[in-house]
Amino acid sequence: MATWSSNLFDCLDDINSCLYSFCCPPCALASAKSHVDGSYWFFNCLISTVVPCISSPAFRNSIRTGYGISGTTTEDCGAGTCCLCCSTSQLLREAQDRGPSTYSMF
Repeated sequence: MATWSSNLFDCLDDINSCLYSFCCPPCALASAKSHVDGSYWFFNCLISTVVPCISSPAFRNSIRTGYGISGTTTEDCGAGTCCLCCSTSQLLREAQDRGPSTYSMF
């Protein structure tokens, strides 16, 4: 299994993704998900805005699984719920580093 290309708290390594995740987490999360699986950004943003406590862990799990990154659903829930901005920034960095994936949970 692969590992994350950056750690959860490496937010300041990429200041653009850090600021994007901090200023508009639903938009940033939608961008990461759309970049990975080609899904519709608007739909992802709408889901992230309406139910962020569910969409963030679910999107994180989908992206992690799509890239074959080791981890658990419990870790996805913890990071996606308790560290939303850091988690979203990590997903953006991962999407930029790895590009599109062929797997999608949704």
